[in-house]
Amino acid sequence: MNSNYEYEREKHRQIIALYKSRIPYFSRGIFKVHLSFLAFIVWCVVWAESAVRYYSLDYVDFSPMNPRIYIFPAILLLIGFHLFKPLRVFTEKNYYGVITQVKNVKKLVKSHSAGRRVFYANAPVRKLYIMDSSGKIHKKTVRITGTLTHIYQPNTVVTVIGAESYPLCHDKARYMGKLPCVNCGNLEKPSYNRCFNCRKLLWTKEN
Repeated sequence: MNSNYEYEREKHRQIIALYKSRIPYFSRGIFKVHLSFLAFIVWCVVWAESAVRYYSLDYVDFSPMNPRIYIFPAILLLIGFHLFKPLRVFTEKNYYGVITQVKNVKKLVKSHSAGRRVFYANAPVRKLYIMDSSGKIHKKTVRITGTLTHIYQPNTVVTVIGAESYPLCHDKARYMGKLPCVNCGNLEKPSYNRCFNCRKLLWTKEN
């Protein structure tokens, strides 16, 4: 990737620009991340206010020796982190890099039937190890079905869009003239405006 650094960086910029121009903010994966972070802040504020009112009561022991004043807030914080995953707002970034390694694993994943019913099933997934332009290794887990098998291979350059599920391959020829959905990985005809599986807008009409 070093010999084509400028080319791949420009390709990354074009993909991000097309994605942002095509997909409204409220339909992007990062919107859910920001919404979860806001929900976590509201969660903390509500429980903090409730705690202040509770400990201001005369019959409540607010002594520093009372372990409950430390245990309850800690439990509530842990629950909030588990529910809303607020740290994703700092970790979900756009970047591009080369796939250095691919590992096959199995995982219980969310899927859609032809009638768009949601169901969960064990499916083959691949853990991608992506080295970005700074040399940092990122891990990305994607479900592999059908034609996606040949797309994510070692030495493939991809762009990862923050909070979206599927990286985009810089080599468009691998998509065989179809449009990839960054949400569910489905490949659609260029004439389609939305993904048939998840109904998300396709990231670009140009292929």
